[in-house]
Amino acid sequence: MVDYHTAGQQTYQYGGNGPGIGDYMAQEDDWDRDLLLDPAWEKQQRKAAPNCWAQEMGVVIAERALWLRAGEGGELLIAIPRGDLVASCLSTPLWAEENYCELDYYDSPSVNARCQKICDQWDSLGSLTHTRREALEKTEKQLETIDQLHLEYAKRAAPFNNWMESAMEDLQDMFIVHTIEEIEGLIAAHVQFKSTLPDADKEREAILGIQSEAQRIADYNSIKLSGNNPYTSVTPQIINSKWERVQQLVPKRDHALQDEQSKQQSNEHLRRQFASQANIVGPWIQTKMEEIGRISIEMNGTLEDQLNHLKQYEQSIVDYKPNIDLLEQQHQLIQEALIFDNKHTNYTMEHIRVGWEQLLTTIARTINEVENQILTRDAKGISQEQMQEFRASFNHFDKVNLGHVWGSGG
Repeated sequence: MVDYHTAGQQTYQYGGNGPGIGDYMAQEDDWDRDLLLDPAWEKQQRKAAPNCWAQEMGVVIAERALWLRAGEGGELLIAIPRGDLVASCLSTPLWAEENYCELDYYDSPSVNARCQKICDQWDSLGSLTHTRREALEKTEKQLETIDQLHLEYAKRAAPFNNWMESAMEDLQDMFIVHTIEEIEGLIAAHVQFKSTLPDADKEREAILGIQSEAQRIADYNSIKLSGNNPYTSVTPQIINSKWERVQQLVPKRDHALQDEQSKQQSNEHLRRQFASQANIVGPWIQTKMEEIGRISIEMNGTLEDQLNHLKQYEQSIVDYKPNIDLLEQQHQLIQEALIFDNKHTNYTMEHIRVGWEQLLTTIARTINEVENQILTRDAKGISQEQMQEFRASFNHFDKVNLGHVWGSGG
């Protein structure tokens, strides 16, 4: 049988190269736990020195409790209140030399030192526990601060992200304008948008600053954050990426608006150019139509004189043809530019063409009538006075519709 008393003495040896708590625990694994407290040995110890026996067992239990609290990995396993046993033992005035003599203990200072060391270790554990609690409470507050920062980040990041998406959509939106006023309105709106970009950039930096502050707190206190912000999926990388996209789209929009402005300015020039020419050609055609009608009505001079006068008019009309050709060229440019309206004139190219053709037809018809009248007069022997009467009757009925052959551009 194992001499547990001797084993206990050897276990409590401290200093030098003697065994310590670990040796005691190593030996305990080999002991027969059913015989640990042998009834006969326990009775003998109680009879010899009951208080000292209690002290010795208190030390053993205290050491065992300390080992159970620390464990191999430092976890708290079992807590046995020190004050219920060890403290009472230490306060017992029976640590006399004679008691140790009866129990074969001759080194009471060593026992006392070991007991004191156990108490110091217990106090150290209490201090570590208090420090651990303070550290956990501090970490809890830091995590609360980080959580509040994450929430604030989410509240500001979501609307800012929506604004950037809307801005990107507007900057890429196709626009169709027809006048210089419309494109100038778009340019003014774009200038207004660009004026808001500095404030938007400040907001972006503030939002990213919130995230950076949360990360700084975590890094400074060695806190490992799990995953992204739990309140939003909008990460700083997404914000920066969309902001860079907005920055790229702004100058592209500038160029597109400037190109369209140049185009509309060119279109406006074409409109004015065509209008200035059409506003001359249209009234000229109308005037010539009226003059031809007046010549045929007035019947001044002989038929030959009238015929010569009409042919002069016809030649002047033919000589005016380059102005019509120039107007056609300007109209071709307007068509290529897809210009469909012109507020600067009431005359269209179709209107000019119709008027020109009617003018040519009218002068040719009038000349032909005079020539026929000359042939009739010569063939029938009709006098000049009779021919004038016939022409007067004809002109009376024809002049009613003369003004409606080709009207103004109104």
